[in-house]
Amino acid sequence: MEPFTSGQINWRTTVKPHIDSTDYKSSLCCVTTIGDYEGGEIIFHDWPIKVAIRPGDILFFQGSRLKHSVSKVEVGARTSIVLYSNYRVS
Repeated sequence: MEPFTSGQINWRTTVKPHIDSTDYKSSLCCVTTIGDYEGGEIIFHDWPIKVAIRPGDILFFQGSRLKHSVSKVEVGARTSIVLYSNYRVS
């Protein structure tokens, strides 16, 4: 696994379906969340699967290959921390 080269903090964000086109193709992205909230599931559209990531959980997936989005937060506030690589390091 390559080290992560970039990070992003998303506060109160609903994310439309997308593929991370600037991520390095074989890299993983890493997502965790903080906050007290309901909703905000990560949706993988190719399967389709919803993942209810909770504070303290860590989710790894290939954002450059899997179409994904984040559903609306129904109650509270959700902040996500996303680590990713947009180029090969080694």
